[in-house]
Amino acid sequence: MAIDGLQRRLLRTMNANGGFGVINEGETRGLLRRSLLWRRGSDMETKGLSRIKFPTDRVISAVPSWPWMAYTGGIDYLKLDFGGFEWEHIGSPWSRSSDNVSRTEDRGPSMALIAEARGYEYDPKAALQHKGLLFFDNPGGSEQPQTMCVVLGIEKGIKILRDKMHYLIIVKPTKALDRDGKKIYERVGAGYLPGKCIAPSVFKVAIY
Repeated sequence: MAIDGLQRRLLRTMNANGGFGVINEGETRGLLRRSLLWRRGSDMETKGLSRIKFPTDRVISAVPSWPWMAYTGGIDYLKLDFGGFEWEHIGSPWSRSSDNVSRTEDRGPSMALIAEARGYEYDPKAALQHKGLLFFDNPGGSEQPQTMCVVLGIEKGIKILRDKMHYLIIVKPTKALDRDGKKIYERVGAGYLPGKCIAPSVFKVAIY
């Protein structure tokens, strides 16, 4: 796959690892989280993204839900000022691998993001008053009662935590279970909310 060869050269040049169009520089740096904070494109306000169905006989037969490479349709990245965020921990396939460069064709349990999910409250009307904004991969996603959020970054500054913007991805459980019988989650959107809209209690999820 041509894009995979280009990706490998880019990762080696940057002394980073990653795959599926996602770059990971390491635990304390923000490029992994920035790579995950993409949204349905502004040119697709009334259209949803579609998951690509890869042929089972190809080298790449499955791509997880969290990279943009899994979808057809335009995307944009959330606008994030460099140096303006405290990044939250998230376990990536590359943080659990001894290899410096992972391939796009890697598959299986290693493709999961391990993160802490939380409940949240979101009022689309409040978003018009700059109190947060969510972008679902498919319009109408805000009506899904089972969605949770995974906070990836929190803005720096003198505001108290409840007033700081939290940048996040939205996930929901699928019908599938992992080998331990736990629910498997998938990404369904991204956005940002003030801390007061996000529940304090967390639980670990695997996002495929």
